[in-house]
Amino acid sequence: MTAAHEPGTASPQLWVIDTSSLLAVREVYSAAHERKVLSAMSKYATRGKLLYPPEVCAELERGAESASNPDPPLVWVRNHRYCSERPADLATVRRVLDRVPDLLDPDNPNEQADPYVLAVSLDLHIGGFDVCVVTDDRRDRPTKISLATAVGMFRLATVPLHAFVRGERLHP
Repeated sequence: MTAAHEPGTASPQLWVIDTSSLLAVREVYSAAHERKVLSAMSKYATRGKLLYPPEVCAELERGAESASNPDPPLVWVRNHRYCSERPADLATVRRVLDRVPDLLDPDNPNEQADPYVLAVSLDLHIGGFDVCVVTDDRRDRPTKISLATAVGMFRLATVPLHAFVRGERLHP
């Protein structure tokens, strides 16, 4: 994806979503509205405006309770891989972890999506896009910094799921 806009005009707005926000859809909007919110988000995904790295799908797959009946967020990311999945540049991931090594949870032995979400966001920003990270990971701990804090350290914008959905008028 390349920046296709004229100098001096507003850059295209892109959103990069984290696992925490996909999982928050049910918590914030209830099971009754979960599919409506995910459907509204699909409109952004199919237009290439809502992105995520493959590691988000991997986290959701690890957390899936049943392979035969996966949760709606996992179904959503699987259905939008063709238009929304963006791999992170590994050099950018290294840059992120060099600056914010405590973005990784030392108690989690699995590959974590946070550095990849931030790396995809940085690469898009460097490419000329106006990028905002959608994450509900906002709690810093002594051994792990939140994704929202790490994003801020790179001077990028971040919003929680509810602010994204409400601000973009995806659900009342």
